[in-house]
Amino acid sequence: LESNSTVADLKVALAKVLRVPRRQQRLISGSSPLEDCQRLEELGEPRVTFVRITYSAATLEWMALVRRKSAFLSNAPLEVRNDHEVVLTAMQHDRDAICWAAEQILNDRDFAFAVAARHGQALQHLTSWQGDPSIVLAAVSQDPSAIEFASQSLVSQQDFLIDAIQCSKGHVLQHLSPEVQEEVALQKAAVSCNWLMLEHLAQKMPDIRD
Repeated sequence: LESNSTVADLKVALAKVLRVPRRQQRLISGSSPLEDCQRLEELGEPRVTFVRITYSAATLEWMALVRRKSAFLSNAPLEVRNDHEVVLTAMQHDRDAICWAAEQILNDRDFAFAVAARHGQALQHLTSWQGDPSIVLAAVSQDPSAIEFASQSLVSQQDFLIDAIQCSKGHVLQHLSPEVQEEVALQKAAVSCNWLMLEHLAQKMPDIRD
């Protein structure tokens, strides 16, 4: 594989060697599933875990349908709207397809974590998990603006906010209230992991450079 190869390229290579179709491959870096468009050189964790997924014929059929048009999920039977893989497939090109997911699956922690790690903004639909530190951190790692959907009890904890700032390379700070952004500990955390955040702080608070 070339240095600029993507996860999709890796799956193609694995399919040839292992004879496992791409659709049955799940590649995980750390605790987050990898998307086909991600470049291997950009992965922070050099080790990738390979998982083979076995689907029923019916599941494969529904995955193909919602991959082509996510709206098919809206009229699918309850058991289909409660299927992790079908819903995640529908969300690949339309994160709002989660609105058609069954209520039961929205209360499933494994599903919620998988969604948050892939589509940070989808945290707004995962109301049962907006106070779960791990799931919120997964969401802000993918999209720092997802911090806006975290529960007030989490946002009021400075230690948690520091963790969120660090896992988002400082960017979560930009999405906090002006009052919270003035907290020195949070400013230091943001600048320590991304010195470019100093420019953001300077624009908000000109005296910060002094």
